[in-house]
Amino acid sequence: MKSSISKIMKTILAIMISISCVTANKVAVMRAEETEQQTKPLSGRTISILGDSISTYFGVSDAEPITDEGVEHRIGEPYYGPVGEDVHCTDYQLEDMWWYQAAEETGAEILMVNSGNSTGVYIANYPADADWDAYLKDMRGYLTRPNHLGKDGKSPDIIALYLGSAEAGGLAVSNYGSVSDVNFDELITKSGDGYSYNEPTNLAEAYCIMMHKIKTNYPQAEIYCFKVIPNSGGTAATGTTRMERVNAFNKLVDEVSAYFHAITVDLPAEFNIDSNGDGTI
Repeated sequence: MKSSISKIMKTILAIMISISCVTANKVAVMRAEETEQQTKPLSGRTISILGDSISTYFGVSDAEPITDEGVEHRIGEPYYGPVGEDVHCTDYQLEDMWWYQAAEETGAEILMVNSGNSTGVYIANYPADADWDAYLKDMRGYLTRPNHLGKDGKSPDIIALYLGSAEAGGLAVSNYGSVSDVNFDELITKSGDGYSYNEPTNLAEAYCIMMHKIKTNYPQAEIYCFKVIPNSGGTAATGTTRMERVNAFNKLVDEVSAYFHAITVDLPAEFNIDSNGDGTI
């Protein structure tokens, strides 16, 4: 009898030791992961995205239109999403999105993905007779979207502006303008406790309005302005035109970033695009 009890006690003790070891290992792993998270460069900081289709994902940036400055904001129509959803591209998962990977790598929290398909800073690059044309006009970057980059009472520490593919794909360089030619006294005026904005006549004015709204709403945020890279495909002639627009847009990004003390993200340089400057993609 004593022998049986002794065996039982030894078995129980062995199980308890085993459980204790597993628990200790789990705690050690959790502590290691917590330590790793804390040592990541942007741990504890929040990021919001203002972007086009490149930054959309089903369930994160869903389709609802903005109608005017006074209505509650909705995020834009998504381009990417899981298989089986009504989106244009189902080849990617949420984990494939650039901002998701950036947050994982840096330890940051994604606060708001304010992105919409076919939308730009100044234009909406879609056929004029599209049944969602009104939505696209409302989703132009200089309108209401800069007012809605926070979430759940929190403001972003970092704001990434990844817009410009619409302009590079459908706006003549003659409509880009320059920051040095913007008359800020006429474009933006103090109005009571806020500001009023004239309708922009070119891309430079639209970009400046967008930046001014962001800086006014989120004065403590670091702003990163992304340069764009050209879309692939097309003929040599269309490629050259596209490259001219890309270069013009990216020059404007440099000007805007300098004026508003933002940070430029030079994607063409990172991807070594058009390194010889001959306009080839």
